[in-house]
Amino acid sequence: HIEEEISEIREEVRRSGRRANSGSGRGAYSERMAASSGEKQPARPLLDIDLNLFREEVIAFREGLERYWHGPEALEKSLLLRPGDQRYEKGIDFIAEKFARALVYGDRFIIGAMGSSVTAGHDNCNFDSYERQMERLLQPLLKKANIELTVRNAGQGGSCGDSFENQIWCARHLLGDDIDIAHYSWTYFEGDRDVVHAAHESWIRWVLMMQGAPVPQFFNTGGRNDDECAAAIDENGFLLNAYGQYGVNIVCLQNGISQVAGYPGKKWGAIGDGFHTTTRYGAPSNVTDVRRRSLGVVFRNWHPGPLGFQVVSDAFSYHYTYALLRAVEKITQFLNENAGEKSKLSGRWPRGKRVLTIEELPKPRYCPEELCSQEEPPGCSNWEVPTYGRGQIRVLEPRDSMNPFKDEALPTDRGWQHWEAGKRQLIPKEERNREGCEHLDVCAGLQGDVESGLLTFRLPRMTVGRVMVCSPDGKQAGEKLIQDVEFRIEKEIISNPQQIYGKCVLVQERWQAEVADAKGHIHLGVRMRHGKGSTRISHVMTL
Repeated sequence: HIEEEISEIREEVRRSGRRANSGSGRGAYSERMAASSGEKQPARPLLDIDLNLFREEVIAFREGLERYWHGPEALEKSLLLRPGDQRYEKGIDFIAEKFARALVYGDRFIIGAMGSSVTAGHDNCNFDSYERQMERLLQPLLKKANIELTVRNAGQGGSCGDSFENQIWCARHLLGDDIDIAHYSWTYFEGDRDVVHAAHESWIRWVLMMQGAPVPQFFNTGGRNDDECAAAIDENGFLLNAYGQYGVNIVCLQNGISQVAGYPGKKWGAIGDGFHTTTRYGAPSNVTDVRRRSLGVVFRNWHPGPLGFQVVSDAFSYHYTYALLRAVEKITQFLNENAGEKSKLSGRWPRGKRVLTIEELPKPRYCPEELCSQEEPPGCSNWEVPTYGRGQIRVLEPRDSMNPFKDEALPTDRGWQHWEAGKRQLIPKEERNREGCEHLDVCAGLQGDVESGLLTFRLPRMTVGRVMVCSPDGKQAGEKLIQDVEFRIEKEIISNPQQIYGKCVLVQERWQAEVADAKGHIHLGVRMRHGKGSTRISHVMTL
C-alpha cells in the first residue's frame, strides 16, 4: 500500500535531516480538549502546523507515488505542460498561492469536476471514479496541514441531452463559487474545432472570473502522444500559451502510460496499464478475484475503468504536490524575511480569496469578446442533479408581489412541479449492491402542462442580455420547447426563439431597446401554450 511506503519514506526523510529553513509551528491546535470542557473553541492560529514536518510529508507522498509508478516519468508525461516549461512554472505558482492561503488558515480546499458520463464515472462504481480516488489519495496528506479537501463530481451523462456547449454556461451553479480548482472533460463530444476552441476559451475565462479565480484544468481520455494530447484542448497552442500562467493544463489518460509503461492503447475490458494489473486498493488479499479484475480495467468501453481513473487521479495528485511544495517555499521565505512573525501572514495572504479582473486576462482569440470579456461569468440555474453552487435565477411564486405576471395567475392553475428521473444503473452488475456505487447524476427539471399556468423566473443582472432555456428531454429537446412553449420577457412575447445547443432555446440573443435594463432584474415568463402531455425545463442561462 502507498501509505506503508509513505511511512517508510517519511522516516528516511527525517533521518536524512531534510528541513525547510523556517521556524517550526507549534503543532495542531488542541480543539478536542476545549470541546470536552464545554469551552468555546477559539479560532485556529495562523499556520497552525509544523511547516518542516509537513514538507517532509509531501516529499514522502511524492516519493511513494514515484516508487509505485517506477519513477516520475509516467506521472509527469500524463500532463501536457511539465516541470521546466515556463508556462508550467507560472501555473504552479498560481496554484501554490491557493495552497499557501489554505495552509495559513487551515482552510477548506475544493476541486470541482464537470463533464460528461466519463466525469460522472459511468460503467463503474461511483467509488471508483477518478474524483473519489483522488479525494481518498490526497485527503490524508492535506489533513496533516489542517486542510479539508473535497472533490466534487458534477459530471452528467448524455440521457439529459447535455453537452459542453450548454454546460459551460453553468460552471458557477454546477461547481460552486467556493472551488479552488475546476476540471473539464468532454472527450467524445467535441467535433467542430472552431466551436470547441471557443468553448474551451469561454470556460477558462468564465471560471477565472468566478469568486476566488479557480484554476481551470482539463482531462481527456485520449492523447497517446504529446501532439494528440495537445489537440484535445488546442492544437495551435494558444490557450496554453495565454492561460498556462493561471494553471491551465491537461491530463491525458493514455499519454504517460503509453510513452513510459508501454501501454498498448485502448481495448475494451483489457486489464493492466503497463505497470499494474489492478488499483492499489484492489491488491489486498481480502479483495475478491472478481472485484480485483474489475479494478484492473483501464477502459470498460469508451468509459475508463478504475485502473484508468487511477492514472488520472495520481497524475493530478502528483501535479498538485509541486504546488504544495512551492507553497511551503513561499511561506518559508516570507517568514524568514519577517523574523518568523506569523501574525504578518494575513497581510501576505488575506482571508478572502484573490479575485481576478477581466483586464488581467489576455484578449480572447477564439470566443466572442462580447461573451467572454465580461467581469461576471454567466448566470444559471440548473435543476438537474447534482449541483454544488447557488443558482442565479430565481423562480417567483405566481402571486408574488414582485411578479410582473401576478395578475394573470388563475385559481385553477396547477403550477409547475419539480420532476426527477430515476437513478442510473450504469454499474457492473456484480457490483451494483456495493456501498458507494450509486451514481450522483440524475435528469431533472421543472415540469408543467397547459393547466400549470405561467412560470416566472427573475433573472440576474445581465450585461449582454442573452437568455437561454433548456429541457432535459434529450439532445434535440429545444425543438419541442419552441413548438409547445410561449416565452416572454417582461410584457413582450418572443416571436422567434431559436434552437441552440440541441436541447436549448435562445430566447433573446442580446438586449433590445424596449426591454434593456442592465442595472436591475427583468423577468422571463414561460407558459405551455398547447399540446398534450407536459414539457420540462432543466436550465435557464443568462449573460
